Amino acid sequence: MATHSHSPRFQTLEQWLSWQETLHKTEIDLGLTRVQRVAERLGLTNASIIASYESVVGSGGEKHKPPAIITVAGTNGKGSCVAALQAMLLDQGLKTGAYTSPHLVRYNERIRLNGEEASDEDICEAFAAIDEARGDTTVTYFEFGTLAAFYLFKKYQVDAWLMEVGLGGRLDAVNVVDPTVSVITSIDLDHMEWLGDNREDIGREKAGIFRANTPAICADLDPPQSIAETASQVEALRLQWGEAFGARLDTDNNQWCWWANHLNESCTEIQLPIPHLPHQSVAAALMALLCLDWLPSPERLVHIVGNLSLAGRQQHLTMTLTGRQDAERPSTAPVLLDVAHNPAAGRALADKLSSLRHANPDREIWVLVAMMGNKDLPGTLGPLLPWVDHWICPSIDTPRALPGAEMADCLLTLGVNSSRTNVVATVSEGLSLFEGAQVERKQLIVMGSFYTVGEAMEDPRIR
Repeated sequence: MATHSHSPRFQTLEQWLSWQETLHKTEIDLGLTRVQRVAERLGLTNASIIASYESVVGSGGEKHKPPAIITVAGTNGKGSCVAALQAMLLDQGLKTGAYTSPHLVRYNERIRLNGEEASDEDICEAFAAIDEARGDTTVTYFEFGTLAAFYLFKKYQVDAWLMEVGLGGRLDAVNVVDPTVSVITSIDLDHMEWLGDNREDIGREKAGIFRANTPAICADLDPPQSIAETASQVEALRLQWGEAFGARLDTDNNQWCWWANHLNESCTEIQLPIPHLPHQSVAAALMALLCLDWLPSPERLVHIVGNLSLAGRQQHLTMTLTGRQDAERPSTAPVLLDVAHNPAAGRALADKLSSLRHANPDREIWVLVAMMGNKDLPGTLGPLLPWVDHWICPSIDTPRALPGAEMADCLLTLGVNSSRTNVVATVSEGLSLFEGAQVERKQLIVMGSFYTVGEAMEDPRIR
């Protein structure tokens, strides 16, 4: 691993991040040439990583096993899959490194060591090493973060590297290292300006993480043909939902049965509670661990799966309603945070709102929504329309975001009456509007971009 000989460019994480945003000519620059070059200089190729692990000798003279690298791509459900993998591995006492993006509140959320956010000091050390190794090669904000995760996972010799792809797969910086197991959680329409405007093209980009003779797990229920084609071309071991593994849901009893046929062995079946995260993502995580011979016992899995959660993914919280002290009117309201910002996520959220409405038919559903201007708004918001009583449209302070007034205009074109929409300047102002609404029973859904949900999470009224 490279050591830095002169003093680092910056002392604080905030300074590093501000500078990284201006270093490269574009925010997104798909392609592996630059990041591969820097990774090689840092000793972050598979061969160097394996050598560094094997150089560590245990008390009995045994070499440290190389890490399992699990790379997770997909339109939705990637973060949930990584969260499930992390929980299952930590429960067995294994050391984990998890890399996810974007973050909700703090940059440190992106790099987790044994489930804990990496410290500012560790991330700054990694950034300084990357800065020195890159020479005159420019690196994007995302690529800096990816290399920092690699650097820290190698430094701390974690047993499992859990790597969430940022965009696509084939040309994403995460794909610089060869995975031991590849996972695709789902394929739907998002980031079409980069990945293609149809599921075949998008699937082909995501399948770029597959490698020869390694498990390639796909949890999409109806995958495009390009998944099987790419797996065949690279000679990956394709494990498809519905063929190699899957789930039988029993919603009446809040249970599901995960099953797997692996390498012609007898079928594995495990009864589990329905998780708070997408069950396809959890099923894919289970399959990945089965491939690595790291599957926890059924008894432990019941406990782990029943307690899975992830911030900002259909996350249930509560909002304090100030000035409401009398017994007639509740002093709190339920809040659901969800980073839904594409049609597939919109449909999943609509299913959730349907169940909320049936459970509490007298409770008004208010939605606070803000997202980027390049998203499919009709496709994302359309499925929610039957369930929403009132819409709040704030603006968020990021260049690509759609202004609140334009979001409200979009809702009008979808047939929402203007009396049921409010345009506000900020997320905080939107929360105040909901708080002050003279409605006996109400609940708030905060949805859209990570920026939107992150701002709501930081508000002291929401806990």
